[in-house]
Amino acid sequence: MLISCSFIKMAQVNPHSECVEYLDELASVIGRLDDKTRKLLVENTKLRRNNEELKTQNEELTSEIVEDLKSDIEDLKSDIEDLESENQELKKQLAEFKEKIMQLNFVLKIMGHPQD
Repeated sequence: MLISCSFIKMAQVNPHSECVEYLDELASVIGRLDDKTRKLLVENTKLRRNNEELKTQNEELTSEIVEDLKSDIEDLKSDIEDLESENQELKKQLAEFKEKIMQLNFVLKIMGHPQD
């Protein structure tokens, strides 16, 4: 902008200069470029803020997801332990039933009943 101001001052000193129209046009173009630059800077600032907000949200969501997954894993581990315990109990019951069936078959054999 300093260059355009010095040209304008020079043109004011010598108003019959051939470059007065050119300088007016140049000053106008520089003004429009300054406006566009300001608008771009404002937009850039908005985008940077938005980007920072999105980064923060992403970090928060990632933390929440990680915590939820950890909790789910702990719940699943507990469920697995419960199922393993139940499985062991069912195996024990099955073994007891097999033993009782063998005993009943033995008793039936002694009593002379045919076994299937």
